[in-house]
Amino acid sequence: MTTKDKLKIITDNIRQKLPRLMELEEGCLIKDKGTDIIGKIVHKDDDEFIFIQWMDDMYVKHSKCSLEYLKNRFKSLGKEPMLTDMLEWLSLLKEVSLCYLDNNSLLVIEKSGKFYYQVIDITKPYLKDQSKEVIDFLYNFIENEKTP
Repeated sequence: MTTKDKLKIITDNIRQKLPRLMELEEGCLIKDKGTDIIGKIVHKDDDEFIFIQWMDDMYVKHSKCSLEYLKNRFKSLGKEPMLTDMLEWLSLLKEVSLCYLDNNSLLVIEKSGKFYYQVIDITKPYLKDQSKEVIDFLYNFIENEKTP
């Protein structure tokens, strides 16, 4: 399995366990139900209008629509998980009793007393920008959740 595949599984799992990441607000990725075009909500004003930045291979375009239109036409993909979301997610896993991020280290202690350590780059706040080693490290916790 590729790192990209593992990252998608981790991201989906985090979004499932942290529903606030799926709310239609600034930073949320959305997908047009009729196409494969993905956009990002860049602003939500007081009048319930949403401003979207569309990204494809050719250009970046901005558009404005109502929240009601957005809910009917688009699917929420969720926000990109950040390191703080990753910590919250880890703390929700059934075998984890403590997770700790300090300087450039991630420490996870399981209820059984086992502990795991991984170097992490805290200058990159988005999970998607972390190294292959970090993604593999986190993926192992999902695999461990599956085993009884």
